[in-house]
Amino acid sequence: MQLAFTTIFKRSLPVLFSYLFLGFNFGVLFLSKGGSALESFFISVFTFAGAAQYIGLEYYGKIELYFILFSTILFINLRHVLYVSTILSNLSGSWLKKSYIISAMTDENYGMLEMYKNESLSSNDIIKIFLTNQFYWVLGCTLGATINIKTLNIKGLDFCLTAMFIIILISKIKAYKRTPIDG
Repeated sequence: MQLAFTTIFKRSLPVLFSYLFLGFNFGVLFLSKGGSALESFFISVFTFAGAAQYIGLEYYGKIELYFILFSTILFINLRHVLYVSTILSNLSGSWLKKSYIISAMTDENYGMLEMYKNESLSSNDIIKIFLTNQFYWVLGCTLGATINIKTLNIKGLDFCLTAMFIIILISKIKAYKRTPIDG
């Protein structure tokens, strides 16, 4: 199957809006910690893990604590291993393609794959989906780090990611309560 960009774009609009907002928020907070727009760009390209980047804000510039940072990020992102395990046997192509798919697996990318579960996606289709979402994230992070934060009141922005997870949890609990239990 060859997914058209218009199809990917339409289905990824919720990710676009959340990534732009959360990424922008990260960029603003990163700038307030002394980071630059260029650093924010490279961090979001090579990390592409929102929770990890937000955790990294607390350790930015504290080299002696990097082991704790990497251990925390590894522990938090172990769930991505489970996500990847559900599609690994269906992946084809070079080790480079597979490596990108594995490293770019996020909650949102996994959710996007669930939207296509009744369609046969090629590795190239998966890469297109993941690259589109990563572009949104990088754009948000970079834009957020380019504004002049001295004119903004950023108090409370660091709670944004936590608030998103609380909203997701509440919506899942509500959906679970509405679903009748079989057996």
